[in-house]
Amino acid sequence: IIGREMNTRQIFLIFFMVLSLALGNGTCGTHVQENDTDGTSHENKNSAKMGNPQLFLDFFENWVKKGCMLTEDGKYSEALLAFDNAFKYQTDDKNITAKAWEGRARVYDALERYDQALVASNEVIQSRPADLNLIASAWSTKGVALRHLGRYSESIEAFDQAILLNPDDVRTRQNKIFTLRIMNSGS
Repeated sequence: IIGREMNTRQIFLIFFMVLSLALGNGTCGTHVQENDTDGTSHENKNSAKMGNPQLFLDFFENWVKKGCMLTEDGKYSEALLAFDNAFKYQTDDKNITAKAWEGRARVYDALERYDQALVASNEVIQSRPADLNLIASAWSTKGVALRHLGRYSESIEAFDQAILLNPDDVRTRQNKIFTLRIMNSGS
Protein backbone atom coordinates (compact mmCIF):
# COMPACT_ATOMS: atom_id res chain seq x y z
CA ILE A 1 0.00 0.00 0.00
CA ILE A 2 2.92 2.31 0.69
CA GLY A 3 3.96 4.18 -2.43
CA ARG A 4 0.53 4.27 -4.04
CA GLU A 5 -2.68 6.15 -3.48
CA MET A 6 -5.09 4.64 -1.00
CA ASN A 7 -8.84 4.88 -1.21
CA THR A 8 -11.03 5.55 1.82
CA ARG A 9 -11.88 1.87 2.29
CA GLN A 10 -8.20 0.87 2.42
CA ILE A 11 -7.44 3.60 4.95
CA PHE A 12 -10.41 2.51 7.08
CA LEU A 13 -9.35 -1.16 6.99
CA ILE A 14 -5.80 -0.33 8.01
CA PHE A 15 -7.09 1.88 10.80
CA PHE A 16 -9.48 -0.83 12.05
CA MET A 17 -6.78 -3.53 11.97
CA VAL A 18 -4.28 -1.38 13.87
CA LEU A 19 -6.96 -0.27 16.32
CA SER A 20 -8.19 -3.81 16.97
CA LEU A 21 -4.65 -5.07 17.54
CA ALA A 22 -3.82 -2.15 19.83
CA LEU A 23 -6.96 -2.51 21.95
CA GLY A 24 -6.56 -6.19 22.62
CA ASN A 25 -10.10 -7.03 23.65
CA GLY A 26 -11.52 -4.31 21.43
CA THR A 27 -13.20 -2.20 24.09
CA CYS A 28 -12.01 1.21 25.15
CA GLY A 29 -12.57 3.57 28.04
CA THR A 30 -16.03 4.74 28.90
CA HIS A 31 -17.60 3.75 25.59
CA VAL A 32 -17.96 0.07 26.49
CA GLN A 33 -21.73 0.33 26.87
CA GLU A 34 -22.14 1.77 23.38
CA ASN A 35 -20.13 -0.97 21.66
CA ASP A 36 -20.18 -4.73 21.35
CA THR A 37 -17.35 -6.60 23.00
CA ASP A 38 -15.37 -6.39 19.76
CA GLY A 39 -15.29 -2.57 19.90
CA THR A 40 -17.62 -2.09 16.93
CA SER A 41 -20.86 -0.21 17.46
CA HIS A 42 -24.09 -2.00 16.61
CA GLU A 43 -24.80 0.70 14.04
CA ASN A 44 -21.44 0.28 12.26
CA LYS A 45 -21.76 -3.50 12.30
CA ASN A 46 -25.26 -3.42 10.82
CA SER A 47 -24.34 -0.86 8.16
CA ALA A 48 -21.31 -2.94 7.24
CA LYS A 49 -23.44 -6.05 6.80
CA MET A 50 -26.30 -4.36 5.00
CA GLY A 51 -24.53 -1.74 2.95
CA ASN A 52 -21.13 -3.24 2.31
CA PRO A 53 -20.76 -7.03 2.56
CA GLN A 54 -17.05 -6.81 1.71
CA LEU A 55 -16.46 -4.57 4.72
CA PHE A 56 -18.21 -7.15 6.90
CA LEU A 57 -15.95 -9.87 5.49
CA ASP A 58 -12.91 -7.69 6.19
CA PHE A 59 -13.93 -7.36 9.87
CA PHE A 60 -14.27 -11.15 10.09
CA GLU A 61 -10.92 -11.72 8.40
CA ASN A 62 -9.10 -9.21 10.62
CA TRP A 63 -10.33 -10.95 13.77
CA VAL A 64 -9.25 -14.32 12.36
CA LYS A 65 -5.78 -12.93 11.62
CA LYS A 66 -5.59 -11.53 15.14
CA GLY A 67 -6.61 -14.90 16.58
CA CYS A 68 -3.91 -16.64 14.56
CA MET A 69 -1.24 -14.17 15.71
CA LEU A 70 -2.29 -14.56 19.34
CA THR A 71 -2.17 -18.34 18.95
CA GLU A 72 1.38 -18.12 17.60
CA ASP A 73 2.29 -16.00 20.66
CA GLY A 74 0.82 -18.62 23.00
CA LYS A 75 -1.97 -16.28 24.16
CA TYR A 76 -4.69 -18.89 23.84
CA SER A 77 -7.47 -17.30 25.88
CA GLU A 78 -7.10 -14.05 23.95
CA ALA A 79 -7.00 -15.99 20.68
CA LEU A 80 -10.31 -17.67 21.50
CA LEU A 81 -11.84 -14.25 22.19
CA ALA A 82 -10.60 -13.01 18.81
CA PHE A 83 -12.14 -16.02 17.06
CA ASP A 84 -15.38 -15.42 18.99
CA ASN A 85 -15.37 -11.83 17.73
CA ALA A 86 -14.80 -13.07 14.19
CA PHE A 87 -17.89 -15.26 14.36
CA LYS A 88 -20.00 -12.20 15.16
CA TYR A 89 -19.41 -11.29 11.50
CA GLN A 90 -20.72 -14.47 9.90
CA THR A 91 -19.71 -14.74 6.28
CA ASP A 92 -20.43 -17.02 3.36
CA ASP A 93 -16.72 -17.22 2.51
CA LYS A 94 -15.97 -20.87 3.28
CA ASN A 95 -12.19 -20.43 3.30
CA ILE A 96 -12.07 -17.66 5.90
CA THR A 97 -14.72 -19.34 8.06
CA ALA A 98 -12.74 -22.58 7.88
CA LYS A 99 -9.58 -20.69 8.90
CA ALA A 100 -11.38 -19.43 11.98
CA TRP A 101 -12.52 -22.94 12.91
CA GLU A 102 -9.06 -24.39 12.27
CA GLY A 103 -7.56 -21.64 14.44
CA ARG A 104 -9.95 -22.58 17.23
CA ALA A 105 -9.09 -26.27 16.80
CA ARG A 106 -5.40 -25.52 17.24
CA VAL A 107 -6.04 -23.39 20.33
CA TYR A 108 -8.20 -26.11 21.88
CA ASP A 109 -5.47 -28.65 21.12
CA ALA A 110 -2.86 -26.43 22.81
CA LEU A 111 -5.16 -26.07 25.83
CA GLU A 112 -5.64 -29.86 25.91
CA ARG A 113 -9.36 -29.46 25.29
CA TYR A 114 -9.43 -32.30 22.80
CA ASP A 115 -13.20 -32.78 22.56
CA GLN A 116 -13.53 -29.15 21.48
CA ALA A 117 -10.57 -29.48 19.10
CA LEU A 118 -12.37 -32.40 17.50
CA VAL A 119 -15.60 -30.42 17.07
CA ALA A 120 -13.75 -27.44 15.56
CA SER A 121 -11.78 -29.69 13.18
CA ASN A 122 -15.01 -31.33 12.03
CA GLU A 123 -16.46 -27.87 11.31
CA VAL A 124 -13.57 -27.20 8.92
CA ILE A 125 -13.91 -30.55 7.19
CA GLN A 126 -17.68 -30.29 6.85
CA SER A 127 -17.53 -26.74 5.47
CA ARG A 128 -15.53 -28.02 2.46
CA PRO A 129 -13.39 -24.93 1.82
CA ALA A 130 -11.56 -24.68 -1.50
CA ASP A 131 -8.18 -24.61 0.25
CA LEU A 132 -7.09 -28.27 0.35
CA ASN A 133 -4.18 -27.51 2.69
CA LEU A 134 -6.67 -26.11 5.18
CA ILE A 135 -8.72 -29.30 5.01
CA ALA A 136 -5.54 -31.38 5.36
CA SER A 137 -4.55 -29.35 8.42
CA ALA A 138 -7.99 -29.94 9.94
CA TRP A 139 -7.70 -33.69 9.38
CA SER A 140 -4.27 -33.63 11.00
CA THR A 141 -5.52 -31.63 14.00
CA LYS A 142 -8.43 -34.05 14.26
CA GLY A 143 -5.95 -36.95 14.26
CA VAL A 144 -3.99 -35.43 17.13
CA ALA A 145 -7.17 -34.82 19.14
CA LEU A 146 -8.38 -38.37 18.55
CA ARG A 147 -5.00 -39.76 19.64
CA HIS A 148 -5.17 -37.79 22.89
CA LEU A 149 -8.68 -39.14 23.43
CA GLY A 150 -7.33 -42.70 23.04
CA ARG A 151 -9.18 -43.28 19.77
CA TYR A 152 -6.10 -44.52 17.92
CA SER A 153 -7.70 -46.25 14.91
CA GLU A 154 -9.78 -43.16 14.14
CA SER A 155 -6.67 -41.06 14.61
CA ILE A 156 -4.80 -43.08 11.97
CA GLU A 157 -7.73 -42.69 9.58
CA ALA A 158 -7.67 -38.92 10.10
CA PHE A 159 -3.92 -38.76 9.47
CA ASP A 160 -4.41 -40.85 6.30
CA GLN A 161 -6.98 -38.32 5.05
CA ALA A 162 -4.57 -35.46 5.77
CA ILE A 163 -1.75 -37.22 3.93
CA LEU A 164 -3.98 -37.85 0.90
CA LEU A 165 -4.65 -34.12 0.67
CA ASN A 166 -1.12 -32.98 1.50
CA PRO A 167 1.44 -35.77 0.96
CA ASP A 168 4.36 -33.44 1.74
CA ASP A 169 3.25 -32.68 5.31
CA VAL A 170 6.06 -34.18 7.40
CA ARG A 171 4.45 -33.34 10.74
CA THR A 172 1.31 -35.32 9.89
CA ARG A 173 3.42 -38.33 8.86
CA GLN A 174 5.34 -38.09 12.14
CA ASN A 175 2.09 -37.91 14.10
CA LYS A 176 0.82 -41.00 12.29
CA ILE A 177 4.02 -42.93 13.06
CA PHE A 178 3.90 -41.84 16.71
CA THR A 179 0.28 -43.00 16.96
CA LEU A 180 1.10 -46.34 15.35
CA ARG A 181 3.89 -46.84 17.90
CA ILE A 182 1.45 -46.16 20.74
CA MET A 183 -0.99 -48.67 19.25
CA ASN A 184 1.73 -51.32 18.83
CA SER A 185 3.05 -50.83 22.36
CA GLY A 186 -0.39 -51.54 23.78
CA SER A 187 -0.65 -48.20 25.61
